[in-house]
Amino acid sequence: MEDTKNLKQRMEELEVRVLEQSIPKKEKFKFPKKAKLKKKDFKNGYITVCYLNNNKSIDFLKKQIIDNVVKINDYHEVTADNIFIYDNKPMIFVPAWSEKPFNSKEHFQETVEEGTLTMTQRYILNALETDKIKQKSQISGKMVFFIILAVLALGYFFSSGGA
Repeated sequence: MEDTKNLKQRMEELEVRVLEQSIPKKEKFKFPKKAKLKKKDFKNGYITVCYLNNNKSIDFLKKQIIDNVVKINDYHEVTADNIFIYDNKPMIFVPAWSEKPFNSKEHFQETVEEGTLTMTQRYILNALETDKIKQKSQISGKMVFFIILAVLALGYFFSSGGA
């Protein structure tokens, strides 16, 4: 009896080990140490820069903002519209081929002009229309049930001889 318990326990332990080994753990994205900002860096005007190179590689840097300008090989203008927040820390995206960093407002305007914007209003309207259709189908289902019930009642009434 003890041998079977020991075997069962061993099998359960082996199953747990196999399951732990087979499930890959997802690693959280980690900034390179040279790009991490500390509290004193905030006070001194530093920012994390995601520098997009011409060869499609990315460098993370820690640079200081002086007179709304960041120097990375060339000078790049920095405004409040260019600054994004990641993990409660300021960050900008600077392409090597442009003097200006990525700006969300300008990109939004471009997508509106080109017509490539994902229109959330259309999705909301479609959702509202499907809700209306579902409500109508529920009412018609009840109506069909009552009609069938009435036809059966009338059929029974007339088949039994009526009044």
